[in-house]
Amino acid sequence: MGGDEYWGEGGKVSEVLERRGLSGNIKALFALDAGSGSPYTLFEVGGTSYFFTAADDSLERIQYPEELAEILGTIADPDPGLDGIHTTPV
Repeated sequence: MGGDEYWGEGGKVSEVLERRGLSGNIKALFALDAGSGSPYTLFEVGGTSYFFTAADDSLERIQYPEELAEILGTIADPDPGLDGIHTTPV
């Protein structure tokens, strides 16, 4: 998932967040490999969960479900899986 140069202060994710007017303590949770083959990462900032795709610096705020346990349960469930996660591009 990368080290401090990726997740730490002044790292790639921090820079992407700053460009979008966001800041705070970044808590990387885990990396996933979407069905499209494009890996992305689930992380939290200020209690809000996001998906980040390093290939294109895309960032999506998870709207529903809100709780981490529910997000993980939805992802792990083959029906609906990722389609059950509602996001908004940031």
